[in-house]
Amino acid sequence: MLQEERFIKIIEYLKEKGSARFPQIAEVAGVSENTVRKDLAELDKRKIIRLVRGGAVWKKGDLTRGDSQVRDIINREKKQELVKSLSRIVKNGQAVFMNGGTTNVEAAGFLAETYSRLTIISNNLTVLDMCRRKKEFQLILAGGVYYEPENTVIGKQVEQDVAMYNADIAVLSVNSISLKKGITDFRMEESGIINAMIGNAEKAVAVADSSKFERVAHINVCPIRSISCFLTDSSMDSEVFAKYKKHGVEIIMPGEDAAQI
Repeated sequence: MLQEERFIKIIEYLKEKGSARFPQIAEVAGVSENTVRKDLAELDKRKIIRLVRGGAVWKKGDLTRGDSQVRDIINREKKQELVKSLSRIVKNGQAVFMNGGTTNVEAAGFLAETYSRLTIISNNLTVLDMCRRKKEFQLILAGGVYYEPENTVIGKQVEQDVAMYNADIAVLSVNSISLKKGITDFRMEESGIINAMIGNAEKAVAVADSSKFERVAHINVCPIRSISCFLTDSSMDSEVFAKYKKHGVEIIMPGEDAAQI
């Protein structure tokens, strides 16, 4: 299970209960108490929950940054909605690069349900596991150093492995998008992997819920022009939509034709 998937379980549980002790939270998340302590430390660092002696409490009336990250983590419905637009881009039989991230986990599930034959090249084991149900899919794992919290593989070896293949499309789960800074992320290792996938694909598509737009993380990944189009959910703010349209950025939302926005 991805770390962010555990975050969803932990956040929803603490929002309901208000507070809980480490053994209770570990049971809900389905991991060891040692792992859940690390997860809670990260959520405390992000100002989403607050660690206390023996457990954690939900932070009511949280700071803007914490609220934003909660929306980012728990907004499954938007992610499930936006990945359906992949049916307008991906064709049966194509080779597809996919990095990690909770949106791409949803995307992988959708591809497995929708397509009969694809080649999926990924550094994320959860993404590949979601596609494993379709026996006609060819699955390729880009090798490197295993990173347990996100069930993924990182490092320069991943970039070298990706460079061995030519894909029709790169489906990229991205953290932050802005017109000025382009694609940015909080994870240093994602920059090289995303750029390797973009460089070896005919087309790069970013999948991101609407909360990711007009947000900047501290690590630069690539200019916005490196992405062919963006898939997002139907609740995108109309002013943000218009702003991107003015700059010629292509965004696809469910139920609508692709728009230059």
